[in-house]
Amino acid sequence: MNCQEALDLIYDILDKEASEIDTKQVHDHLEKCHHCLERYKIEGDVHSFIKAKLHHAEAGTIESLRHKILGKLDAIDREEGAQTGQKPPFWRASSAFAAAALVVVTIGAAYLVAGFYRHQNVYMPLERAHWSARDGMSAYRNEAVTSAALAYATDTVGYRVFPDIAGARLIGGQTEEIEGTRMAHFVYANPGEKVVSVFVVPADKFTIPDNLKETQAMRHGLNFFDHNCRGCRLVYHQIGSVVVVTATSDRETELFDFVPGQTTI
Repeated sequence: MNCQEALDLIYDILDKEASEIDTKQVHDHLEKCHHCLERYKIEGDVHSFIKAKLHHAEAGTIESLRHKILGKLDAIDREEGAQTGQKPPFWRASSAFAAAALVVVTIGAAYLVAGFYRHQNVYMPLERAHWSARDGMSAYRNEAVTSAALAYATDTVGYRVFPDIAGARLIGGQTEEIEGTRMAHFVYANPGEKVVSVFVVPADKFTIPDNLKETQAMRHGLNFFDHNCRGCRLVYHQIGSVVVVTATSDRETELFDFVPGQTTI
């Protein structure tokens, strides 16, 4: 099964309308394809959100919106020359469906817009910092700047950075202000020159996004939280009083196996 075939079946699976064979094939594909897995998670979140909102929303709120929409449809119908205010049953049913559909679309759109802003404000600053390091590693090779970043990580944040991790070597690092928070940013490269960024920040200065709690996974005795989008992957974990975020644009590098350093305080 390829990506398009899997994505075409997502809503059938979420609605429990797919066959057992299709469901198994899609889940087998999702185990191998991080991109489709992320898309599945997003679609699943939207699907669950809309169902929950429609279930828990105050009946009066939805009914009020429905009547407003139906009123607009009535006005349009009259303007188009209808001779009576009574509409055929099909039109009335279609109007009700349109009203309900608009409610769903409105709620879904609000959810997606909120997700967009969360990505722009929470994830994008770290992604940009990683892309900048990936495309300009020479800026991180300065020994004096790297020494200052290592001292900040060890003495201020309380985190010892390893020179080699999971076959990747430390290129260098620097301290950076990212969205008003001072972080130590270290850059690693593996033998294939695939780049990994490691951001180190005190836990009292940085909060792991709440919406990532559902992505929690245990590796090496640590809790990881995974954000995976098309342009970059970020994996968060907290060790004591330190939050470490690893980032890569390379789909082959497994950040769950990339445990950078240890706490010293």
